[in-house]
Amino acid sequence: MRITAEDGHGMEPAPESEPPRGDGRIPFTFRIGVTGHRELDKPDDLRQPIREAIVRLLTLAPVAPGAGLALVVVSALAEGADRLVAEEVLASGADQKMVLDMVLADLDARLEVALPMDAEKYLEDFKTEESKEEFRCFLARARPGDTWQAPAELEREKAYERAGRYLVDRCDVIIAVWDGEKSKGRGGTAEIVAYAQEQGVPIAWVHTVGGLPVSYALENKRAEVVTAAAEKLRKYNAAEIEKPKLDKRMRELREELMPDIARQIPVDPLGLSRQSIADWVFPYFIRADILALRYQRRFRWLSLAIFALAALAVAVVAVQTNFWPELDWLAAFEVVFLGTLLGILMMNRRLRLHDQWISSRFLAERLRSSYFLALAQTGDRRGRSSRLAYLSDSSEAWIERALTEVSARRPDLDSGAPPTRALRDYLNHYWIESQILYQAKTSERQHTFEYLLIRATELLFLVTLAAAFVHIFAGSIFSDPGKAGLEHHGFWEGFLVVVSIVVPAFGAAVHGFSTQRQFRRHSERYGRMAGVLAQVQAEMADATTIEQVREVAAATEQIMREENSDWFGVMRFHDMELIT
Repeated sequence: MRITAEDGHGMEPAPESEPPRGDGRIPFTFRIGVTGHRELDKPDDLRQPIREAIVRLLTLAPVAPGAGLALVVVSALAEGADRLVAEEVLASGADQKMVLDMVLADLDARLEVALPMDAEKYLEDFKTEESKEEFRCFLARARPGDTWQAPAELEREKAYERAGRYLVDRCDVIIAVWDGEKSKGRGGTAEIVAYAQEQGVPIAWVHTVGGLPVSYALENKRAEVVTAAAEKLRKYNAAEIEKPKLDKRMRELREELMPDIARQIPVDPLGLSRQSIADWVFPYFIRADILALRYQRRFRWLSLAIFALAALAVAVVAVQTNFWPELDWLAAFEVVFLGTLLGILMMNRRLRLHDQWISSRFLAERLRSSYFLALAQTGDRRGRSSRLAYLSDSSEAWIERALTEVSARRPDLDSGAPPTRALRDYLNHYWIESQILYQAKTSERQHTFEYLLIRATELLFLVTLAAAFVHIFAGSIFSDPGKAGLEHHGFWEGFLVVVSIVVPAFGAAVHGFSTQRQFRRHSERYGRMAGVLAQVQAEMADATTIEQVREVAAATEQIMREENSDWFGVMRFHDMELIT
């Protein structure tokens, strides 16, 4: 319903988070900040321009059909423009919805508040009791954790400036309801608009006097990053996953993490709220996990094909030159191999297999940890990060937004504090111990791959060395001075030449594949991680209070997050490259 200013009692409390999507698609979080004048001569005349500005700004964020968009208005909730824009965004009225139906399948709007000072002190700036009550009703619509406040020690004008700058830094776009004049005080509309321009934030200027209803400044760096991040999340959401595969993975995950809960009567024998937490996060995790495995498999097979095709192209030339020099058409195979190699690179660049693989895997690991953190009732429920919503890298930006949006939908647990011992043992076995086993097993597997590839490279080198040695000392034995071409050199001498050329090419391919996969580095990292988690496991086993359990759980998540971030930072620079 629409929030009216006629009487502050018409406002409703913040709606509950919508239920999780069964296929794990994640809405794109799009933040609109508002700055503007407190005193507006004809506020109702500005409603339509504000709606037009909202619709225009939303075109910066492409959304997959059915995935939805989480529209967040960030406002200081002062009188006038702050509340007017917040009201229009939260209303998501019928007229606006009809315009958006061409782009969005779903629109979810909510409020974040940026206060310059404590709410009670802030109320002193409002003129009437009606205005104060309206502020309280707006503030009640913000979810817990979605209210930011400037440092209390700041002077009043500087506090307003800090709140305005926070709003610009936090948001993707700004709506300025402004007359175009200079600010009357510090932190005024003109200063905030100027700061937004300096930071490259897209701006929709709703004119309060004269001129066009709305002016736009959308061509800038932040708009590019926001659009690129939305496009990456759109592709993530648009990926098709068969429902039987989703259902099968859901059953497997429940059997893995909740084997003691009957499906017919889902009563948790441990007294934990695993069922509601699973209903929330499992669909999101399963989608990320399935897509990560899909993109990883495709990327690795195509990477292997590139190295193999490069070696085969060399082999074709060597065989044709030494055995059938008169058959020039055999060189066409070299062209085919190199052309296929180039096609794979172009396809990978278009499909972004590598980026989608590592992004989906990073997201999946963070979502898996979210399940255990939610059970411990710790972690940042609203995904409120010290990092702002805007990041200069679109890959990081879409992942951070996805995690923030999923965290914002985390359900409240109404079962009270979980039993300490049961929770401790569950987290230790199903989370920490499971991760230790995974890290140790993966470290061993990476070490085995590294060992086999080193031995293969050494074998190929020895074969090349042997072929060169035999070719030097056996040339006179295999050659026939009375014949020309292959007949003069003899089959075996030609064979040795081919081996001397082709085997090093395959050796280079093996080495290149090993270098790209970074087996040794990953083996050491996984092994080190297993050791660190073993120490955490001991700390969890010694925990005797719920506070200690939560502290160790938070520390575990931080360790895993830092490790995943390090992995993401390393792997993103190991994409497919052209081999010459």
